[in-house]
Amino acid sequence: MKNNVDQFLADFNTLHRLMKAELNDKDLSFASAVQQLSQKHPVIKKHHLDLDAIRELRNLLVHEKLASDEDLANPSDSTVAVLQEIINKMTMDSRVGHYQKDVISLTANQSLAKVLNLMSKEKYSQYPVFKDTQLIGILSAEVITHWLAQENLKQVDFNQTQCQDLLRHQKNKQLSDKNFVTPDFSCFKLDDRFLDLLQDNRYPIVLIIEPNKEPSPKSLKGILTPWDLPKILENA
Repeated sequence: MKNNVDQFLADFNTLHRLMKAELNDKDLSFASAVQQLSQKHPVIKKHHLDLDAIRELRNLLVHEKLASDEDLANPSDSTVAVLQEIINKMTMDSRVGHYQKDVISLTANQSLAKVLNLMSKEKYSQYPVFKDTQLIGILSAEVITHWLAQENLKQVDFNQTQCQDLLRHQKNKQLSDKNFVTPDFSCFKLDDRFLDLLQDNRYPIVLIIEPNKEPSPKSLKGILTPWDLPKILENA
């Protein structure tokens, strides 16, 4: 029978590091990490009983080997496979970079008429708006609807009304650093990020941006909203 001990222990340590990084606590024990993440991390929640058994097996292998210098148990192939599956789920596929897509941006002086035509054509509802090189806000179907509700529609000229006119009504929804994440940001932290934005009365949207870059039409690599979260977590 193939000896899986070394592979099992290496994978155990890898998963432990990933969980500590997820919780930003390098001193956390494996058991505590599982307990905390099982409350909010779908993968750990699904496998928390497996992970309890894996932890006990690891302790048996390490502590008993210290006493006898022999492996008293050999992890099964299926146990190693479960451990590696969890690791895979917590790495690449669980990063927001997996959901990058082309971002269509607008200019501040673009007319509302052109924007509405664009929305109808592209089927997107969120558009970053730039004034020169500065990102001044996000124009969405919700923003447009809110603006129209406050205007006299008989006096609205869709060709003369500009993006920046609509964004002036969103002064309390200015973007902050919390609206930006890099591609390696964990999908499982999105829920807390959206909650933070809502509690701060900020616009609940996350922009994926290239590392160490200022917001620009080229550096923005994706837009995520709370509506995307169920599908993302289902696939993560």
